[in-house]
Amino acid sequence: MTSADVDAIALSAARHNAARGLTGFLLCGGGRFYGVLEGTRRRVFARIERIITDPRHSQLVIVSEDEVTARRFAGWSCSQLGRDVSSRDSQGLLDAFILSIADRR
Repeated sequence: MTSADVDAIALSAARHNAARGLTGFLLCGGGRFYGVLEGTRRRVFARIERIITDPRHSQLVIVSEDEVTARRFAGWSCSQLGRDVSSRDSQGLLDAFILSIADRR
């Protein structure tokens, strides 16, 4: 996967998420994608179902399903935070980052 591929994925996700009132971000590193989705429970679950059933995805792990009083990423329909598509060195750092956002250190 190239940086251009990751850019295309992020643009597509941003377009689809904005149309559904979802916010969040997408990280790519160490050969993995990491994401956060925010919105109404119904819309987030519908989007997750679509992601899960897409044959291009595998080994999906949902780290947390929490209701929040305010969105953390309200201005981001799917901002992309990095395009490191090959480095395995960053995998542990990204895992720790996502777990800290989910308060599961």
